[in-house]
Amino acid sequence: MSVTIRHARFPEENSQVLGLFAAYAESLGVDLTFQNFQQEVASFPGKYASSQGGALLLAEITDADSNNNDANADANRLIGCVGLRYNTPTWCEMKRLYVDPQARGTGTGEKLVAAIIQQAKDLGYEGMRLDTLPDMVAAQKLYRRFGFEIIDKYYDTPLEQTVFMGLRW
Repeated sequence: MSVTIRHARFPEENSQVLGLFAAYAESLGVDLTFQNFQQEVASFPGKYASSQGGALLLAEITDADSNNNDANADANRLIGCVGLRYNTPTWCEMKRLYVDPQARGTGTGEKLVAAIIQQAKDLGYEGMRLDTLPDMVAAQKLYRRFGFEIIDKYYDTPLEQTVFMGLRW
């Protein structure tokens, strides 16, 4: 399986991105109303638009083993996403990192994180913030491998024990 990380194409891929975001939200098991999640998905690309200092990257299976019919059915299938949004003139925020459960353990999450950090650097940001839930241990380990550290909270959230992390380059 070969995975390519690329920019989302709007409006052509609105429905596919919406599907990934819906799967992301469902996987959390928490109400994202406090983050204006419905407004976020209704206004794609919204805060993820390059004109807003953002980006939305997708992970796509770009080829398959020619001897495996099941794999061929997956060719050019979107299996993950990650967003970047403006936070301050020097800081951005990583949002909505998601990898399809069937693609976890393949390095796709790592590719998405590396690509979104590079995108942030290319856009001139000096650092990146994110929030995650305490039970998302694998995600926190991934972020730490890239150098993210625990930071003070940078917004108010009703979710107790939200973990805030940051990386400055």
